[in-house]
Amino acid sequence: MAPPPGRERGGNAPTDVHSGAPSDIVLLPLRGQVIFPYIRGSFEIPKKTFEDICDYLERTEATSIGTIAAKPTKKGSSSELYEVGTMCRLISHAAV
Repeated sequence: MAPPPGRERGGNAPTDVHSGAPSDIVLLPLRGQVIFPYIRGSFEIPKKTFEDICDYLERTEATSIGTIAAKPTKKGSSSELYEVGTMCRLISHAAV
């Protein structure tokens, strides 16, 4: 029997099922919002984060970022991230 897609035989370690995905990517954790594949959406981020991402994208000529939802936390504790996120192709960006 063949292993399920994205899994190595005899193990639980994920393999690269998206060979076209970049190996170096901006990963943006989002609180209170989940971005789903193939759905156009928007989100707000701090201006400094926006500027840093824009600088990186221009420097590397990248057109995509990764988004991942942060798990809800109790007040004062550090946030944890979910294991699965969404690769997003940027259509446009603007500082507000």
